[in-house]
Amino acid sequence: MTAVRQVCVAFAVAAAWCATARATDLLPDMIVDSARLNDFVFTKNIIPGRVHIRFSNGTANVGLGPLFVYPGTATATTQPVFQRIFLSQGGFRNRSAGIFVFHPTHNHFHFGGWAQYSIRAVLPSDGIGPVLREGSKTSFCLLDSTHYTGPGQVPWATQQFTGCGNTAQGVSVGWEDLYSRTLPDQWIDITGLAPGEYWLESVVDPLNRIEERNENNNVGRIKLNITPGLLPVPDEIPAGRGFPLLLTAMLLLAGAGTLALRARAWGISKP
Repeated sequence: MTAVRQVCVAFAVAAAWCATARATDLLPDMIVDSARLNDFVFTKNIIPGRVHIRFSNGTANVGLGPLFVYPGTATATTQPVFQRIFLSQGGFRNRSAGIFVFHPTHNHFHFGGWAQYSIRAVLPSDGIGPVLREGSKTSFCLLDSTHYTGPGQVPWATQQFTGCGNTAQGVSVGWEDLYSRTLPDQWIDITGLAPGEYWLESVVDPLNRIEERNENNNVGRIKLNITPGLLPVPDEIPAGRGFPLLLTAMLLLAGAGTLALRARAWGISKP
């Protein structure tokens, strides 16, 4: 018997108050679908003179309630974002989930720092070693891409989040949000990484902005076995042309990012 229940029984507290007090949070529980990380390729076509690994990623909700986030009033560049947590007896409570970037061109917000990607060393007995390479924290809208069917699968709720809206975003229970390896920032620079065995790691909500049922299951990993000659050899950059080429690459990436974000908003950028 819970402490609240004991108080209600012992002191005959008002039934309405007891019912409200016994209501529990239907919290989401976000995990990484590690199987999606196996969709990877090595490429030398992102930045001149560099080698990257591109990979897909999936973040699934195996909790008791939806991940539901909605924006506050936007400024020119940022806007507050709030998480709505539904209660078992009905109703909900809201909490601040930080400040995120607002994209006026797309007229919706993107959840900043939703995933962090790393290459780690493999220690004896499959231990987790230090970070050797790290990608940028990705920022995307959140939506129900497909049913989650991996370990810890839960019954599928009705699909609720179908696009990158400017009123609410999220991931329903039993669904996952997919990020194709073709999207910007789905990569890590691995230039100069020696042949060997490594961990490819993804962490969902690395800054703990979202309140979850379990805060200790946000990491997914797979092993990478890089054999000699497996990685492409980066193109040499002619002397004196490094900066112009790098600047061109950055501008192209910025343009690709805009197109990909728009495609995702239109629902046509699926893995």
